[in-house]
Amino acid sequence: MLEADFQMTYNLDLTEVFTGGLSLRRVKVLIDNLPSGSLLRKRMGGAAAWTDEVAATFAANHRLEGIIITSLGGKKGDVPKPVAPPEPGWFERAEAEAQRREERARRWVAAHS
Repeated sequence: MLEADFQMTYNLDLTEVFTGGLSLRRVKVLIDNLPSGSLLRKRMGGAAAWTDEVAATFAANHRLEGIIITSLGGKKGDVPKPVAPPEPGWFERAEAEAQRREERARRWVAAHS
């Protein structure tokens, strides 16, 4: 994932760390400055998981929902809450849940085979 981010964002090959073409100090600076919406930021969650464009799209969609609902006679309380970026740690929780489901399926197959 980090290697892909470096390639897409900086057009750098992360393996250059091992050949001396890229210092660890520079790698840290580049990691710290990966843009919002990069693969690393998406996996980490939080506000930086979304690019400005994605955040603006969700905000515009929420405003349109509000306009449509209230213009059709709904109250402001009927408008759903805006969509939020994934919480920090969401990826680890999703992976753990997928592993639990996979293990449960394995046990079911073993019990019913």
